[in-house]
Amino acid sequence: EAAARAARGAAIEGDAGLANLLAAWAQLEWERGELDAARALFQRAVDAHAGQAWLWRAFARFEAEQGSLFVARHCFARAVRADPADGETWSEWAAVEGALGNAERGAFFARRAAALLSQRDFGRGRRDAERPLHRPWFR
Repeated sequence: EAAARAARGAAIEGDAGLANLLAAWAQLEWERGELDAARALFQRAVDAHAGQAWLWRAFARFEAEQGSLFVARHCFARAVRADPADGETWSEWAAVEGALGNAERGAFFARRAAALLSQRDFGRGRRDAERPLHRPWFR
């Protein structure tokens, strides 16, 4: 029986489709006010595909809204580990750090978020030395 459970766990690990389904279901339960069910579903989603930053960020948002800021901090850290270049995660984590009273850390994370979001929005740092203000969407 233990071997069968281990094999089933290995088969589910890394299943993005299952993780997406579980996250959507968790969101539904959250909106319905079924918080214990939502938490369990978010946990199953990140267990199914831990490498997805957006899953960890959604779980962190949920925990922050419930007032579990230390758990939210952990989830944001996992999200950053999965995708360190995601500025939205850094920005939301900065707000949680501020709420926890860590103004300096929150400010650092906010600066990191601003840098990453500007890179994303303005061409990932690719500039033409001859035309530094040129943007590809302006013709």
